[in-house]
Amino acid sequence: MNILTIAVALAITAILAVHITLFILFCEDPGQNFISKLGLATGIIYEVLGLLFLISGILLLRKIKHNFRDFYTSVRCKLWSSAILLSCTLLLRGTLNILRFAGGTSLNDEIIESENNNTYFAPLYDTFFFVFGDMLPITAQLLSMIFGLIRRNQAKYLPTGESDEYQQSQPNTRLV
Repeated sequence: MNILTIAVALAITAILAVHITLFILFCEDPGQNFISKLGLATGIIYEVLGLLFLISGILLLRKIKHNFRDFYTSVRCKLWSSAILLSCTLLLRGTLNILRFAGGTSLNDEIIESENNNTYFAPLYDTFFFVFGDMLPITAQLLSMIFGLIRRNQAKYLPTGESDEYQQSQPNTRLV
Protein backbone atom coordinates (compact mmCIF):
# COMPACT_ATOMS: atom_id res chain seq x y z
CA MET A 1 0.00 0.00 0.00
CA ASN A 2 1.30 3.44 -0.89
CA ILE A 3 2.50 5.76 1.87
CA LEU A 4 0.18 8.54 0.66
CA THR A 5 -2.85 6.27 0.95
CA ILE A 6 -1.89 5.26 4.46
CA ALA A 7 -1.21 8.86 5.50
CA VAL A 8 -4.55 10.13 4.16
CA ALA A 9 -6.46 7.23 5.75
CA LEU A 10 -4.78 7.85 9.10
CA ALA A 11 -5.41 11.58 8.90
CA ILE A 12 -9.11 11.10 8.13
CA THR A 13 -9.43 8.53 10.92
CA ALA A 14 -7.73 10.91 13.35
CA ILE A 15 -10.00 13.76 12.27
CA LEU A 16 -13.09 11.64 12.82
CA ALA A 17 -11.84 10.55 16.24
CA VAL A 18 -11.17 14.17 17.24
CA HIS A 19 -14.58 15.26 15.96
CA ILE A 20 -16.42 12.53 17.86
CA THR A 21 -14.40 13.27 21.01
CA LEU A 22 -15.17 16.99 20.79
CA PHE A 23 -18.84 16.23 20.21
CA ILE A 24 -18.94 14.03 23.33
CA LEU A 25 -17.08 16.65 25.40
CA PHE A 26 -19.33 19.46 24.20
CA CYS A 27 -22.45 17.41 24.99
CA GLU A 28 -21.38 17.29 28.63
CA ASP A 29 -21.52 21.10 28.74
CA PRO A 30 -25.00 21.80 27.32
CA GLY A 31 -24.69 25.56 27.52
CA GLN A 32 -25.20 28.16 24.86
CA ASN A 33 -21.64 27.67 23.66
CA PHE A 34 -22.29 24.05 22.64
CA ILE A 35 -23.34 24.91 19.09
CA SER A 36 -20.61 27.53 18.72
CA LYS A 37 -17.88 25.18 19.88
CA LEU A 38 -19.10 22.33 17.71
CA GLY A 39 -19.53 24.63 14.69
CA LEU A 40 -16.03 26.00 15.14
CA ALA A 41 -14.56 22.49 15.51
CA THR A 42 -16.44 21.37 12.40
CA GLY A 43 -15.09 24.35 10.47
CA ILE A 44 -11.53 23.53 11.43
CA ILE A 45 -12.05 19.89 10.45
CA TYR A 46 -13.41 20.96 7.04
CA GLU A 47 -10.34 23.15 6.56
CA VAL A 48 -7.98 20.26 7.34
CA LEU A 49 -9.93 17.90 5.05
CA GLY A 50 -9.85 20.51 2.28
CA LEU A 51 -6.07 20.77 2.57
CA LEU A 52 -5.75 16.96 2.59
CA PHE A 53 -7.91 16.72 -0.56
CA LEU A 54 -5.85 19.41 -2.26
CA ILE A 55 -2.49 17.81 -1.45
CA SER A 56 -3.57 14.26 -2.30
CA GLY A 57 -5.31 15.49 -5.47
CA ILE A 58 -2.18 17.26 -6.69
CA LEU A 59 0.00 14.25 -5.94
CA LEU A 60 -2.45 11.92 -7.66
CA LEU A 61 -2.61 14.14 -10.75
CA ARG A 62 1.18 14.21 -10.92
CA LYS A 63 1.22 10.39 -10.92
CA ILE A 64 -1.44 10.28 -13.62
CA LYS A 65 0.58 12.75 -15.71
CA HIS A 66 3.70 10.65 -15.31
CA ASN A 67 2.17 7.20 -15.90
CA PHE A 68 -0.70 7.93 -18.32
CA ARG A 69 0.52 10.90 -20.33
CA ASP A 70 -1.89 10.54 -23.29
CA PHE A 71 -4.92 10.21 -21.04
CA TYR A 72 -3.76 13.10 -18.86
CA THR A 73 -3.24 15.33 -21.88
CA SER A 74 -6.71 14.62 -23.24
CA VAL A 75 -8.62 15.37 -20.00
CA ARG A 76 -6.18 17.58 -18.07
CA CYS A 77 -8.62 20.47 -17.61
CA LYS A 78 -11.38 18.24 -16.25
CA LEU A 79 -9.01 16.46 -13.89
CA TRP A 80 -7.71 19.69 -12.39
CA SER A 81 -11.20 21.21 -12.22
CA SER A 82 -12.44 18.20 -10.30
CA ALA A 83 -9.54 18.20 -7.84
CA ILE A 84 -9.73 21.94 -7.23
CA LEU A 85 -13.52 21.96 -6.85
CA LEU A 86 -13.43 19.16 -4.28
CA SER A 87 -10.81 20.85 -2.14
CA CYS A 88 -12.01 24.44 -2.52
CA THR A 89 -15.58 23.62 -1.54
CA LEU A 90 -14.38 21.93 1.64
CA LEU A 91 -12.16 24.93 2.39
CA LEU A 92 -15.06 27.31 1.73
CA ARG A 93 -17.41 25.32 3.93
CA GLY A 94 -14.84 25.32 6.74
CA THR A 95 -14.28 29.05 6.37
CA LEU A 96 -18.02 29.73 6.55
CA ASN A 97 -18.34 27.61 9.70
CA ILE A 98 -15.39 29.36 11.32
CA LEU A 99 -16.76 32.80 10.39
CA ARG A 100 -20.21 31.90 11.64
CA PHE A 101 -19.24 30.38 14.97
CA ALA A 102 -16.05 32.23 15.93
CA GLY A 103 -16.52 34.49 18.94
CA GLY A 104 -15.45 37.75 17.29
CA THR A 105 -17.73 37.63 14.24
CA SER A 106 -21.35 38.65 13.95
CA LEU A 107 -22.31 36.36 11.04
CA ASN A 108 -24.33 34.02 13.26
CA ASP A 109 -26.12 36.99 14.85
CA GLU A 110 -26.95 38.37 11.40
CA ILE A 111 -28.37 35.00 10.29
CA ILE A 112 -30.50 34.65 13.44
CA GLU A 113 -31.71 38.24 13.11
CA SER A 114 -32.56 37.65 9.46
CA GLU A 115 -34.55 34.54 10.35
CA ASN A 116 -36.43 36.41 13.09
CA ASN A 117 -37.14 39.47 10.93
CA ASN A 118 -37.90 37.44 7.81
CA THR A 119 -35.31 39.24 5.66
CA TYR A 120 -33.26 38.03 2.72
CA PHE A 121 -29.88 37.37 4.39
CA ALA A 122 -30.56 33.93 5.94
CA PRO A 123 -32.05 32.40 2.75
CA LEU A 124 -29.24 33.94 0.71
CA TYR A 125 -26.64 32.43 3.07
CA ASP A 126 -28.41 29.04 2.97
CA THR A 127 -28.55 29.12 -0.83
CA PHE A 128 -24.87 30.08 -1.07
CA PHE A 129 -23.98 27.34 1.41
CA PHE A 130 -26.06 24.76 -0.50
CA VAL A 131 -24.64 25.60 -3.92
CA PHE A 132 -20.99 25.91 -2.91
CA GLY A 133 -20.98 23.45 0.00
CA ASP A 134 -23.18 20.65 -1.36
CA MET A 135 -23.82 20.90 -5.10
CA LEU A 136 -20.32 21.73 -6.33
CA PRO A 137 -18.69 18.81 -4.46
CA ILE A 138 -21.29 16.42 -5.87
CA THR A 139 -20.67 17.82 -9.36
CA ALA A 140 -16.91 17.48 -8.91
CA GLN A 141 -17.27 13.87 -7.76
CA LEU A 142 -19.45 13.01 -10.75
CA LEU A 143 -16.95 14.72 -13.03
CA SER A 144 -14.11 12.67 -11.56
CA MET A 145 -16.04 9.39 -11.98
CA ILE A 146 -16.37 9.99 -15.70
CA PHE A 147 -12.65 9.42 -16.25
CA GLY A 148 -12.82 5.65 -15.70
CA LEU A 149 -15.58 5.46 -18.29
CA ILE A 150 -13.59 7.56 -20.76
CA ARG A 151 -10.53 5.37 -20.33
CA ARG A 152 -12.53 2.15 -20.71
CA ASN A 153 -14.25 3.43 -23.84
CA GLN A 154 -10.95 4.47 -25.40
CA ALA A 155 -9.65 0.91 -25.06
CA LYS A 156 -13.00 -0.61 -26.08
CA TYR A 157 -13.22 1.18 -29.42
CA LEU A 158 -9.69 0.46 -30.59
CA PRO A 159 -9.56 -1.93 -33.55
CA THR A 160 -9.29 -5.62 -32.68
CA GLY A 161 -5.76 -6.58 -31.73
CA GLU A 162 -4.83 -2.98 -30.96
CA SER A 163 -6.82 -3.12 -27.74
CA ASP A 164 -4.51 -5.83 -26.35
CA GLU A 165 -1.44 -3.90 -27.50
CA TYR A 166 -2.90 -0.74 -25.98
CA GLN A 167 -3.44 -2.44 -22.61
CA GLN A 168 0.06 -3.93 -22.68
CA SER A 169 1.64 -0.60 -23.64
CA GLN A 170 0.23 1.06 -20.50
CA PRO A 171 2.55 0.85 -17.52
CA ASN A 172 1.38 -1.58 -14.87
CA THR A 173 1.53 0.90 -12.00
CA ARG A 174 -0.88 1.69 -9.23
CA LEU A 175 -2.10 5.26 -8.90
CA VAL A 176 -2.51 5.17 -5.16
